[in-house]
Amino acid sequence: PTTRSFAGQTLTDSALVGFCAAPRSLAIEVAVTDSSSGLSVADSAAGSVQRGTQVDSLQHISPASALLVGGIELGTYDVAVTRPGYAPWNRPRIAVTQVGPCGNVVPVHLEALMQLAP
Repeated sequence: PTTRSFAGQTLTDSALVGFCAAPRSLAIEVAVTDSSSGLSVADSAAGSVQRGTQVDSLQHISPASALLVGGIELGTYDVAVTRPGYAPWNRPRIAVTQVGPCGNVVPVHLEALMQLAP
């Protein structure tokens, strides 16, 4: 068998295992902004993604992020976003179909342009 040096160790071909540095699988990412000003209003927004009977909450990536993310599998999702003072935002039948080179789900990016509630 062929041997190779990796991280200071000698390994045979049968011991070599590949790895991939792809981002984690996310199905949906939603940028939440005010439709008039274009400013992010994701700070107090919430929402959900539904694939069939499976419902998942949208999560904030970080406190300062304008993105909410949810879902981890391929499929068709219904997406809903709410925020106090704004009308609900919904998008049905969003198809998540792409897989990256490492087998990770490639997210569909959506723009939730929130409109002030009447």
